[in-house]
Amino acid sequence: MKKISLFFLSFCFIALFSSCDNDDDVNTHSESTLNLAYNVGGQVFNYGDIYDIGGIATSFSFAQFYLSGLSVMDDAGNMTMLEDTYILAKPSQTEYDLPEVSTDHVHMFNFNIGIDEATNNQSTEDFTNQPADSPLALQTPESMHWSWNVGYIFLKINAMVDTDGDGTPETPTEYHIGTDNLLTPVTVMIHEDSHNHNDHSSLKIGLNFDIAQLFNGIDLSTGTSTHTGDNLEMAQQITANYASAFSKQ
Repeated sequence: MKKISLFFLSFCFIALFSSCDNDDDVNTHSESTLNLAYNVGGQVFNYGDIYDIGGIATSFSFAQFYLSGLSVMDDAGNMTMLEDTYILAKPSQTEYDLPEVSTDHVHMFNFNIGIDEATNNQSTEDFTNQPADSPLALQTPESMHWSWNVGYIFLKINAMVDTDGDGTPETPTEYHIGTDNLLTPVTVMIHEDSHNHNDHSSLKIGLNFDIAQLFNGIDLSTGTSTHTGDNLEMAQQITANYASAFSKQ
C-alpha cells in the first residue's frame, strides 16, 4: 500500500513539473509583429502631398528602406536575435510579421537600416534566385538594387523640392543610400509587454518613422541629390539622422 502511495505521489509531482514547463513555453514564446507608420513632421504621409521641411515645400513620389539585423532586449539585458529577418518598409504597409520571441517584455528594439554585408554581396545567381515574395528579391517597378551591381539600395527616396521659393515643388531630387560602410544600427526604447489571447501570447512592436527628420541639417532648396558615391557627404548626413527619425508609437 505504501508503495502504491509513493508511486502515486511521484506521478503527481512529475505531472505537475511537466505542466509548469509547458506553461512556461506558452507564456514566454510570443507571436510578434512590427507596426511601422510613416509620417512627415507628425503629419500623415501621402505620396504627392506637399510638406514644409525646414521651410522648403517638398513632396514625395517614392520612399522605401530596408531593415535587417533585428533583435529585442528585455529589462535584464537578455538579447534575442530575430534571425534571417528582412523587412522592406513601405508607406503602403504598416504591419510586418516577425519570428516568435522568447520574452514577455521588450525593453529595446534594435535593427539596422540596410542589408548585412554577406547578403548585400551575394552572387548575381543568388540574387536572381530569391523567392518572388521575398523583400530581397528584385523589386518592380522601382528597383531597390543598384543597376551597376554593387548591392542593395538601403534607403531610396525620390522627391520634388521647391528651389525657386514660390511654394511649389518643381525640382526632382533623389536620395539613394547604400554600400556596406553605410549599414547603420538604430535602437528604440519600446517598453512593450506581450498579451495573452486564447492560450497564446502576442507581442506588438510599434514604430513611427518621421521622414522629415532624415533631412535635419540639409538644405533641400539646393535641389542636391545623392546616389551615395556621387555625394557621400549628403549620404552620411542622412544616415546620421536615422536614429532621430524613429520613435515608439
